[in-house]
Amino acid sequence: MHTIKLFLVSVSFLLASLSVVSVLLFPSTDVIAQSDTRVNANSNAPVDGVKVLTRRVDSGAIVRWAPTSSNGFQRGLNEGYLVERAEADNSGNPITAFQNVRGGTTRVMPFDQDVFMYFAINKQSDKEIVTSYRHFAYSILFDSADAIATEDQEESTSMRYGLAMLAADRDTISAMALGLEFNDGEVQLGKRYVYRVSIGNPNDANYMLGQGTVASAIYQIPNRQALGTVVDGDTKVTIKWPIFNEFSGYLAERSSDNGATWTSLSDAPMITLITGDTIPEGEFLADTALENGVVYLYRIYGLTAFADQEMIGEYVGRPHDMTAPDLPLYVEADEISPGVVNIRWQFDPESIADIAAIYVAKSATNEGGYTRISQKLLATDTSYTDNSGEYFQTTFYAIQVEDALGNISESFPAFLVVADSTPTSKPELIKGTIDTNGVVIILFKPPSEIDYMGYRLLMANDTTHEFSVVLESFTNDSVNFSRDSIARDSIELNTLTSHVYYKMVALDYHHNESELSNMIQMRRPDIVPPETPVISGSRVTDSTVVLDIISSTSPDLAYQIIYRVPADSAFTDSIGVHTGETLSFVDATTALGGEYDYAVVAVDSAGNRSQFSNSVRAKRYDNGVRPIVTNVSAVYSAANKNVELKWDYPNNFNDVQFLVYKGEGVSLKSYAVVASATDRTFTDATAESLDSLRYSVKVVAASGAESALSPPVQVSQR
Repeated sequence: MHTIKLFLVSVSFLLASLSVVSVLLFPSTDVIAQSDTRVNANSNAPVDGVKVLTRRVDSGAIVRWAPTSSNGFQRGLNEGYLVERAEADNSGNPITAFQNVRGGTTRVMPFDQDVFMYFAINKQSDKEIVTSYRHFAYSILFDSADAIATEDQEESTSMRYGLAMLAADRDTISAMALGLEFNDGEVQLGKRYVYRVSIGNPNDANYMLGQGTVASAIYQIPNRQALGTVVDGDTKVTIKWPIFNEFSGYLAERSSDNGATWTSLSDAPMITLITGDTIPEGEFLADTALENGVVYLYRIYGLTAFADQEMIGEYVGRPHDMTAPDLPLYVEADEISPGVVNIRWQFDPESIADIAAIYVAKSATNEGGYTRISQKLLATDTSYTDNSGEYFQTTFYAIQVEDALGNISESFPAFLVVADSTPTSKPELIKGTIDTNGVVIILFKPPSEIDYMGYRLLMANDTTHEFSVVLESFTNDSVNFSRDSIARDSIELNTLTSHVYYKMVALDYHHNESELSNMIQMRRPDIVPPETPVISGSRVTDSTVVLDIISSTSPDLAYQIIYRVPADSAFTDSIGVHTGETLSFVDATTALGGEYDYAVVAVDSAGNRSQFSNSVRAKRYDNGVRPIVTNVSAVYSAANKNVELKWDYPNNFNDVQFLVYKGEGVSLKSYAVVASATDRTFTDATAESLDSLRYSVKVVAASGAESALSPPVQVSQR
């Protein structure tokens, strides 16, 4: 017995689902270079067409085609097909004019009834399915339309079209009878040809055209022996292979005597239905009801549109026993003394022959995770004693049964509850960390005892306080087994308590508590900002602004930042740092006449910042005196016949002008004005006597303030 996980094509199946099957009957046009187009004479827009396949054989070339719609097929039956040939280059482009293979305007037409009967009689086939295909072709050509009809006219037309494509695909006589094949014996070996097949006339509104290229060499069947996989199962072999666009169906045969004889696995080709947009990943054959241990050989053939078959691959399969042995009739477990458990079981005598080994396994739960505790036991053994002394609150025992091929079955468990009053050893806390979100992670070493169930984590904010439980690593029924070595907690950070303390206690499956672990201390991350400082007052002079500051009282204060901005601006720019060691801060960098706002921010050792202090406004007063100009130099340039003056002056005076004084001997008179507050040079082009010529510079502010004259300098010469 065997089943095929592909669809076997029968006449009744085809009639029931032909509209779906027909899309597979003619292979994809991607197999050989070809095209198909239906052209509207008015717009030249492709609408419908003809698919063309070609193959070079010993006798010449075979040209096969198929209209891509039922309407086109009906036109072909009525009008025939114009088949034209031209020589082509290696790219398939014609290099000679197309000529009708029949000569003149003669078209390839379907057979009339006499010709059909002649070929049917003289080319008889011993295969019943081939005879069925010819019946399809005969009915389409010569029976009335009612012979293949349904209540829906469109469905009837589609069914006739599908049956015709199927018959042409499966039988070359049917293809020729339907006018869908031409054997061209007038081609030369070594040349490449391009064929053009059309329905209608190029001047018609619905001219239908298709094109295909035939190679210069005789067709060779591709080597596909490396493709496909075999999966052996229990009394079953599954063969998988890729989808090949050039095949529209498959045949399979099997041998159980190393190829001496072969048996076909199907009387009709196997095809895969494609519905909607679902494209199968591959083809497969599932051969079932086989005998385990027997080697089977398989051959898979693909059916082409030329009504022949090509070998896809030869495969070897060997089904094998995958059925696990029978389970024991019962399993029991009793504690016969402290730490000693006796496990008993019994098998049906008829199942013992399939048993190669028995193992006793143990777990803390009945949900799996069993560990074998016994060596290999015989099929005749019926008990085992567990002397390990390792047990859980509830211990489950199971019997694992294995056959000679490694198939394993596991019995339903027997459970045992034992008394226990001995706690585990205490855990050891190793290291702990707290992040800025208050998440606590503690690394610890758990007890090594087998009945360790989990832990309780205890916490306090002070060593003198009582430690309270903040976490238990097990559920109330104590079934969940926890051997984690990392404990997690979360704490409040917005508190003045700087440290937190943890301890741990371990519990076994009887809730016996161990001794308390060592204590671990951790410092809370500081997220509390310091107290805000206060500016208690300000004092101004002609050169400074002095701020009186009451520093932040926070014990972890690191420093305070002084902010200064133009009046009524946002505090963005800092001008200095105040350590709190003094009660005041002196600002000597303000511009005269400028009005400024001041504020202070405290920063603690963790980088937390307080809010801005109160703000104060201050303005230096102007005493009418400006600093004197320094480093005045005067150098005469003989080349330019002028005197170049240079001087230095602070850059924080923006409202000043420079007056240049000039004279001979002792007397100096005002000579020129340098209006730019940023200029520090002046060129005198009217210099005369150099021996006694002297210069001096002074500053005059817009407010009327001025400096004293700089010390006069004598002109030097380059």
